[in-house]
Amino acid sequence: MKYLQKTIVPIISVIISFVCIYFAYRKIDFNLFFQTLSKANYLYIILASILLYITIWIRALRWNIILDKKFDLYNLFKIQMIGYFANYTLPLRVGELLKSVLLGSRSNISKSYIFGTIVIERFLDMFILLLMISIALLISPIGYINEVPMYWYLLIVFIILCLFIMLFKILKIIRNRFLKNLISNFILAYEKLSFNQFLYSNLLGIVIWVIYWINVDLIFRAFGANVEWYASLLILIVSSITLSIPSLPGALGTFHLAVTLTLSSLSIVDENLILPFVTILHGYGYLLLTIIGFYYFIIDKDIGIKQLI
Repeated sequence: MKYLQKTIVPIISVIISFVCIYFAYRKIDFNLFFQTLSKANYLYIILASILLYITIWIRALRWNIILDKKFDLYNLFKIQMIGYFANYTLPLRVGELLKSVLLGSRSNISKSYIFGTIVIERFLDMFILLLMISIALLISPIGYINEVPMYWYLLIVFIILCLFIMLFKILKIIRNRFLKNLISNFILAYEKLSFNQFLYSNLLGIVIWVIYWINVDLIFRAFGANVEWYASLLILIVSSITLSIPSLPGALGTFHLAVTLTLSSLSIVDENLILPFVTILHGYGYLLLTIIGFYYFIIDKDIGIKQLI
């Protein structure tokens, strides 16, 4: 089993990514591609980058609410950035584990409890994604994405949410019967979550995801494509769901192919704009968060790799 996890799963992820990259870019005209990129209005991309940067501060604030502790917000922000850096450069989303280790080593709080709060963060993101899909069903005249009915996307996210809840319930049973000392702190994060924490965290989550929605529209505008708001929302939904598909770190390949196929099926922009748009939509956030996260992890004197050595 360990052999499969360490070798087979990563190999399958690499194969999936390279296959997706091939099919996404197999018909690329490099001259036209770079010409389109050169004509883009990068002020929109800069604005999207600033807004994305702000969402990390909001995520830090939301995490502080879930932790129910008075941590320094800037430290939580830096740890969030380091988490993105690790997730975008290392396999198996180890950034989530790294975040719990970094914060746990700076406090007297159990690392398993902190990891439990990170899992709750992901649950809340899926909850807001479920809300976004519901909004898309209400405002979009398009009932299918890539020949898949919209309600199937709703069902997929709903099943994932149910799996999150089942995970905590099952671990709670295991804790009580077998591994009490090992996972009790992890479960505690779920058990301590109050209604007010859930409410405030979701309000912040809505702000985060609305910014993501705006950013997709800004990248469209960078290429002179003034699409309807529902179209930007559909792209956000598809790109978010692709993060659950095994691939190279940062959803390389899977993101590109999924969004390319979606844009082709929706026919909302010129075919020549699709690959430049997809490249920038993925690249602006990938580069911003990786570079800043790298700085905090490697160079920053207060937190990061020096804390682990």
